[in-house]
Amino acid sequence: MRVGEGGNYSIDLDAGVATLRVWRRPDLTFDEGARLAVMILDDVRRISARTDARGFVMDLREAPALTGKRTRATLAEIVGVFEAAKKPISVLLAQGVQHATLTTPLSASGPTTARFFTEPDTARAWAAGID
Repeated sequence: MRVGEGGNYSIDLDAGVATLRVWRRPDLTFDEGARLAVMILDDVRRISARTDARGFVMDLREAPALTGKRTRATLAEIVGVFEAAKKPISVLLAQGVQHATLTTPLSASGPTTARFFTEPDTARAWAAGID
């Protein structure tokens, strides 16, 4: 079931796991991307409070490899929302630059609930509480 969407993302809830998918939009500026990231954060806050959402997958594999400073800060806030809710969050990243630039800043926001993955099945299993 679709529970959120915007210009470069969608969020679906299925079997207790909400999955955010973000994709590239070459026509967006860093400022527009940062604005959409704030929209995602608003959706995520609402979703994290849902009792039928036990975990979250943030799939950034199709997002730009490089993100602006404001977008990185908002992504860290998203991880922090699930840390505060004590719900698992899987961050699904592309190998290479994206993984190298996002793992450290995002892991600080979710030291107990966030894990980083490159494979969708293992990411979903962590978010579902199956590890």
